[in-house]
Amino acid sequence: MVSIIKTCRRFEWPVDFLSVISDRPCEGILKARDLGIKGELLDRAKLGKDAFQSELFKKIKTYVPDIIVLAGFMVILDAKLFSGLFHLMINVHPSLLPEFKGLNTHQRVLDENVRKHGATVHSLSSGVDEGPIICQAAISVATFDTKETLEKKVLALEHFIFPLSIGAVLSGKVIREGDKWNHVENCERWFLEEFKLFYDF
Repeated sequence: MVSIIKTCRRFEWPVDFLSVISDRPCEGILKARDLGIKGELLDRAKLGKDAFQSELFKKIKTYVPDIIVLAGFMVILDAKLFSGLFHLMINVHPSLLPEFKGLNTHQRVLDENVRKHGATVHSLSSGVDEGPIICQAAISVATFDTKETLEKKVLALEHFIFPLSIGAVLSGKVIREGDKWNHVENCERWFLEEFKLFYDF
């Protein structure tokens, strides 16, 4: 969340952050407020699953956002309620989807002796960790890597590609056409070619 906000501000993108909403008390709300952004709590534990989903849907609708970013939001949204917003919702996942959906991705990569790992930015669908892919970046898994080292490497990737992907969507450099996100023809590239020197981008 902080990476997204600071990236948008550093490059002076014309983005207004309407609110940061959390399902539990967390440092993210405080950090948002420190950055001059409204931080709101919808306590899922107190509200209960159904009431929480309903209240979250109502709150999002009141803002009429151009994009909804899920940053560390570990909640499976009710598809019947939110399906009309899925095309606006952007998520990041710590694996090269469709491989390793779900939790504990880093340990699973090690357990299966996979040599490539990374992060995926995608919009939502009714399935968990599914939906049209906007961007992926990959790194090599070293023989000495552990769950903890992979977590740090992939988190750095997420902080890098997530803000860029959001900027690309909001600026219209990538557009969703059916079930795919496509780069707009004759449009300035939304990432630098030299990124490919360091990542499989």
